Amino acid sequence: MLWLFVGFLVFAAGMMVFYQPKPRESRASLAATLALGLPVGGAAGFIGGLLGVGGGNIIVPALVASGLEPKRASASAAFVVIFASISGFLAHVQVARIDTTLLGVTALATMAGAALGAWLATERLSAAQLKRTIALVLIAVAIKTAWDLLWP
Repeated sequence: MLWLFVGFLVFAAGMMVFYQPKPRESRASLAATLALGLPVGGAAGFIGGLLGVGGGNIIVPALVASGLEPKRASASAAFVVIFASISGFLAHVQVARIDTTLLGVTALATMAGAALGAWLATERLSAAQLKRTIALVLIAVAIKTAWDLLWP
């Protein structure tokens, strides 16, 4: 399962760099939105809950492939991942001993980092730069996951 995830990350990184989807001219129909949103959201939630990785690794490439601009795809994923993260957290907190101090400090640092990242993505990076940055992050996650699989 994890090797499949690594393969998907490498594929998605390549897509972010080389694939140029046709931008959507109009808003997608409800049927098209459901056809894309349900499987992508379900897969992102499942992978995020199972592996503890951000569902954005799945959501952003899928949205960009569907023609959504990278900045909108990143913003959409940032919002959607909140729900996957909360539900995954609630499932894990029932069986895990959580250091509440570490949790609080990490949550505050995450909020600050997210605000900085959102500002960079919206104010400083072009769509092409953002796609390359997303590709680099996907490759980094793939390398880390493969490393952990090969040398546990």
